[in-house]
Amino acid sequence: MTDLSGVLVLRNSTRFAVSFYREFIINQGATDPFARVLKATDGRFDPLYVVDQMHRSFDGRLTLLRFEDHDDIVPPLLAAAQIDPSGLTPLASRTNVRATVALEGEVTRHMNKIGVPDPQRADIVTAAPAIWGGQAWTERFDGDLPAAPPAYHARVQTATGWSDQEVASLLDVPAIVGDPISDITGKIRRHVRQMAGRG
Repeated sequence: MTDLSGVLVLRNSTRFAVSFYREFIINQGATDPFARVLKATDGRFDPLYVVDQMHRSFDGRLTLLRFEDHDDIVPPLLAAAQIDPSGLTPLASRTNVRATVALEGEVTRHMNKIGVPDPQRADIVTAAPAIWGGQAWTERFDGDLPAAPPAYHARVQTATGWSDQEVASLLDVPAIVGDPISDITGKIRRHVRQMAGRG
């Protein structure tokens, strides 16, 4: 397998963590809150760890792509993998491109916890914004993803070969926007149970 090579797409670590969490909660039936998911990871939110593991797996034959550089990551991913898209069956749709928000994720997390069946889910999710949708909510909390120290920045730059600005964009921790969804998690739990007929 000496001719095997890899392609790795790296996204801003904080945005990836939030996006992964929402995808994980909404589509995979998970029940853990954001803080627990961050603590229980296997290094997936640590770009240096991921790059090092991929370099080892592919003996250095690794192409790195920046997610933020592309409106659609699929064409550059196929090009880097030297896959001719003309021979592929076009996807009728993609399941992970709809933007989701923290409120929807928290409502879904509580539905997952009590096993709300699919026919009831849409009505429960739709009702939530009418109650709490007048403000912005976030899963994030102070200190959730601390800024990387300069030494770590330098190590990531060495591992990726990226410019200082590209690495800074990867490691930047955007400001928290919105109130913590944990402030209303009890109310959401009661809302879900009531609408699901669970008391």
